[in-house]
Amino acid sequence: MQDEKKALNDGTLKILQDAGAEFLPNSCGICAGYGKDRLTEGQVCLSSTARNFQGRMGAPSSRVYLASPYTVAASAVVGKMIDPRELDILNG
Repeated sequence: MQDEKKALNDGTLKILQDAGAEFLPNSCGICAGYGKDRLTEGQVCLSSTARNFQGRMGAPSSRVYLASPYTVAASAVVGKMIDPRELDILNG
């Protein structure tokens, strides 16, 4: 909750929402392939979850790449996989 308040106050949440991020409650939803947000055939996902194997998040042909939370957030803002150091926001 403290991190969420900080992100709200410093504008981070707005940046992510403007980039199309969707905030979901902690659960085993997408990372275990449950619910309506399962990956479909050929979809690609960049995730900070701890596990990855074929079909875990949905269709067997979907691709899931694991990365750090910083990398996932930076990539969400830019719209492609990116090294967060390229945004130079971690130094401020």
